[in-house]
Amino acid sequence: MNEYIEHLLEIIREAKLKTPHTFGYNCADTCCEVDQNNNLKFAEEFLQAKAQKLSSIIGIEKYNFPKVEKLNDHHLVQIVQELEELLEHYNFEFIFPEDVTLKMKYNFMIDHWEKKQVYSPYGMVQIETCKFEEDNCPFPGYCNICKDFDQKLGSEHYSCHTKADFSDLQLPQSDEEYQALRADIDQIKELFKNPLNDNFISGIHNYCDGRCQKCGFTDRCSSYVINKELDLLDGADKKSSEQKIMGLMMATSEIVQEEMQKRGIELDAAIEDISEQHYLPKSKQFVQLYAESYAQKLKHWLESNQMEIESRLIVEDRGVFNECIETITWFHLFIPAKINRALSIISCEEVDEFEQYDSNGSAKAALVAIDETIKAWQGVLFVLNHKEDTILKLLTHLSKLQEEVKNVFPEAEGFKRPGLDD
Repeated sequence: MNEYIEHLLEIIREAKLKTPHTFGYNCADTCCEVDQNNNLKFAEEFLQAKAQKLSSIIGIEKYNFPKVEKLNDHHLVQIVQELEELLEHYNFEFIFPEDVTLKMKYNFMIDHWEKKQVYSPYGMVQIETCKFEEDNCPFPGYCNICKDFDQKLGSEHYSCHTKADFSDLQLPQSDEEYQALRADIDQIKELFKNPLNDNFISGIHNYCDGRCQKCGFTDRCSSYVINKELDLLDGADKKSSEQKIMGLMMATSEIVQEEMQKRGIELDAAIEDISEQHYLPKSKQFVQLYAESYAQKLKHWLESNQMEIESRLIVEDRGVFNECIETITWFHLFIPAKINRALSIISCEEVDEFEQYDSNGSAKAALVAIDETIKAWQGVLFVLNHKEDTILKLLTHLSKLQEEVKNVFPEAEGFKRPGLDD
């Protein structure tokens, strides 16, 4: 067997030497630089290319690979390492879960050796290893997407009532810096107390989707106007923005403390109360973890289809597909964040009327985001119909999440977001 393994390794190494000339997509190396026209050309070539069997592209037939049972650990290490290097030479990459065993890697690669793929000389082509089938996972016990959700569900999962940690905050080091920060704090406090516009819609920014560039109410949104006044919108200088954000945090803190003093509330006692961990019942914990699970699945899907998605984004050039992908990526973290906020509000033992209102508002924002995401996925499915199996599973996940949010927050769907639903 040792002799055969050496022969197989030699076949793999010879295949590496026959690799067509390739260079990285959008490579930073000056000898590989490509302009925008070439990017478009490469993207079109990739999307129009005919899929071929991996064995045909690389030039090694599947029958050359022995069954995993015939390989000892040493042979397995050698072959898997050589195979991964060979695939990299041909710009192919299997997206395996972290810490998956060599046997699983080998079996999966050989099982897919006859599957058709599109070769690109201009960048890495990802090969999907996960179909989001929890009951038929090729990597049982190693797929974090499924494992994390199953392990967390039923454990002591609590809401996000935690103390703010400003230990890494870089405070001013000189009197000049401090005076500049103090000026920002005073400006922000003045904006809070004396708004620039008397026509603001109260609370509109609390339950919106955060996409100011698509909103028709920016001139009536105090959050947008303040950010604009402080030059914190897109394109702002990073260093200046960091100082403004620090000023915003400190101004907010001062305003809260001043208001608490007026009402005779002890600051330490209030912080201790809101920092107490409130554990969620399993029914509510499920919806939170299920939202986080969707975000993990989407991240994996994007990584597994990166080359095709980037190529289509270039070819579409701000078309419908681009808008759909933008919507999907924008909301994938927004949804669990809003659900988490809604749950954290109602996780306390006593919830007053305003807190219930606020919780329903956050849940409504999550429902709107889920609805927009589902519509965006339908647009992506129209273009990437060959990815139907994984896209439909993601849509099924979202539909179930939507149903669970409605069950946990029965009044959320009827919530009227200030301005946006009026």
